Amino acid sequence: FIIILFSLQSQAQNWIEPVDIFHMGGLNHDPSFCIGPNGHIHCVWSQWYNVNYGIIFYSKSIDNGYSWSIAENISQNVEGSAKLPHIVSDSDNNVHLTYDFDWGYKRIQYRMFNGMSWSETINLAQAMPYSKSNKIFVDHNDRVYCFWYSGPCFYRYMENEIWSDILCSYDSIGYYGFNNCVIDLENNLHWIGVHSVESQKESVTKATYFYYDYENDQWGDFVDFGEGRSLRGTDIDIDQDEKLHIVWQEFIDQGPDPSLSITNYNFQDENGTWSAPEYLGEAFGNQRIIIDNHNQPNIFHFEIFDDSANIVHLYRYNSNWTSSIITIEKHPGDFEVLEANDQIYMVLQEYQNDDPPYTAEIKFTKTDLIDEINDGEQVDDFNISPNPSSHHINISFQLNSAEKVSIMVYNLQGELIKTLLNESKPSGNHQLIWNAKDEYGREVKSGLYLVRLQTDHHVQTQRVEYMR
Repeated sequence: FIIILFSLQSQAQNWIEPVDIFHMGGLNHDPSFCIGPNGHIHCVWSQWYNVNYGIIFYSKSIDNGYSWSIAENISQNVEGSAKLPHIVSDSDNNVHLTYDFDWGYKRIQYRMFNGMSWSETINLAQAMPYSKSNKIFVDHNDRVYCFWYSGPCFYRYMENEIWSDILCSYDSIGYYGFNNCVIDLENNLHWIGVHSVESQKESVTKATYFYYDYENDQWGDFVDFGEGRSLRGTDIDIDQDEKLHIVWQEFIDQGPDPSLSITNYNFQDENGTWSAPEYLGEAFGNQRIIIDNHNQPNIFHFEIFDDSANIVHLYRYNSNWTSSIITIEKHPGDFEVLEANDQIYMVLQEYQNDDPPYTAEIKFTKTDLIDEINDGEQVDDFNISPNPSSHHINISFQLNSAEKVSIMVYNLQGELIKTLLNESKPSGNHQLIWNAKDEYGREVKSGLYLVRLQTDHHVQTQRVEYMR
């Protein structure tokens, strides 16, 4: 596929020290949060005691995330598995919650919190015994939607406290699933998810865009992205011009080796046409996107540094990309992000130990939006010459302090061509040469390549053209 090249520069960000939302031990999963019009932050998550028993907790903050209320058990189940909670707020500061519940058969549970008390629990899926993977959203008219998977994807919506009948979005044969949704000013729903596409050899689950026309009550055609398979790492947002931006995970087949997982980004132009995908690096999941109030995309995903997971924040400024690594004391797990009040908010799962029995806590952090990028703040002076080149390629960089450094060469499909460096280096100037050969000593083909420098705190990528 076609890739628009980019460069990554360093930009320090000041995320606050993660605040404990829940600190009672155990294995806590699936954080979800929302911010009401009154500024209160509401958070839910599931605590697993074993594979067959889990409960849903709720906490809120009224001081912009610095302190949180005592966690409340809101699923109130003594048996069964309550998991995958999702939460939204309407314009009256009512909080709406859905979650999966498995006790004999799978169902979709709903509760509403009016600021004083929680409503009775309702099973939205009714007699559908295999319902799971709920999602809940609220539009600009306070219509509340709940979607779930049970073969096809089904949904209901609530208006004036009355739930609709169970509806089916697409009744086509084959798997498809909705992951995340954004709602435009006309209350149309724009979804990013996955869809099984039948090929000559096998079924491939691709990242897919879905559309619901609110006025005409109609679902539009699928739009599939990429060639490789995709899973849950998909997200969508909308900018001030009502144009869509998506980020999605794609697995690239490398033959006998494990598939390479990468992050791609697309956006709509002024005509509503989707751009070619931009390759944003190797990453193994939890892709998230926020279009901030400067109309710029902020993208988050997991990357592996030194055999451990790190949350990386990518931000586009003047057609370039800057990146920063969000420092987490231990091991980050699932996370969600929101933008409000010129800040980015994050709720995340933090694993406390490396070996079973695993424990994980739910934490909150935030940072100010990036207003501008100062090129003079770059940590590494990263240069490639000559470029283009028909022979050896010189790579130089400067470190302000001792750091672990890796330099790798990729082709435009995100496949690793050559590891040039992967070791600790002292501060100062450093140089090395790429002889335009791959890991097997074969000269590479003529074309464009990506040279990616990665340190403990940031990532930079530059393109180089090689001509045989």
